[in-house]
Amino acid sequence: MVNVPKTRRTYCKKCKKHQPHKVTQYKKGKDSVYAQGKRRYDRKQSGYGGQTKPIFRKKAKTTKKIVLRLECVEPNCRSKRMLAIKRCKHFELGGDKKRKVRNTHQLTRLDITLVKNIIFNKYNLNTEFRTICTDSKTLDAREIIYIFFKSLIVLRVFIMENLEQAFQGDL
Repeated sequence: MVNVPKTRRTYCKKCKKHQPHKVTQYKKGKDSVYAQGKRRYDRKQSGYGGQTKPIFRKKAKTTKKIVLRLECVEPNCRSKRMLAIKRCKHFELGGDKKRKVRNTHQLTRLDITLVKNIIFNKYNLNTEFRTICTDSKTLDAREIIYIFFKSLIVLRVFIMENLEQAFQGDL
């Protein structure tokens, strides 16, 4: 899969310097009915006799070469040029960039210990926590969900206690 940005800074022959260019994909225009070959073909086809020239049916390629149309964004210039790139099955113009994101479903032991230190120490849940954390490097989804909901319950209790203290302080 080829992903090309919608703008590109490249050399403009008319401006004689590097300028930002708007990138679009080249599309073939409509065939002219006045071209010599088309006029000859239409004349030969007319009348009786059926198909006069062979119709090509042995297509070999599965992809087309991608051609980019670069247009200078300078208001006085607007010169256009074509840039051919290699063949590809999937072409995308201005798609999202790939980002290296750590898997969120795989919490490491370091993350778990941070959660433990923040939440679990206050409510003496160390014994329960030790049973969850085995010697494996990562946890599966069920264990993570269990820890998440357990921490939500603990946080709810913590918030309720603080609210009670706040209301008692007001009275």
